Amino acid sequence: MFGRLKERLKKSLISSSRIHLRQEPAANIPELIALLDRFLDGPMRYELEWDDFISWRNDVPAVEQVRLRIAELESLAFSKQVEDRELFRTTLIDERNRLAALLSIPLRS
Repeated sequence: MFGRLKERLKKSLISSSRIHLRQEPAANIPELIALLDRFLDGPMRYELEWDDFISWRNDVPAVEQVRLRIAELESLAFSKQVEDRELFRTTLIDERNRLAALLSIPLRS
């Protein structure tokens, strides 16, 4: 009984508009590539998926290295300057394609 109650509480907290339980959006490089694609093209799996990725340290060293590089430039994504936003988009695509090439995943332009 306690297990079912715990699961119901967890589900309600995940979907709550007031409380957010952080999820792990990228546990490996293929998941990270998929996350970058969702960020670029939409839709995200949940409203705070990008924030969960960019704001929290990742335990996977390879994913963490990419997260840190992207985090340094994230302010460009929200700039009022079109050129800044395009630079961020291009940087994400370049990073995504670098990772995809290592895994023989199709590149994108």
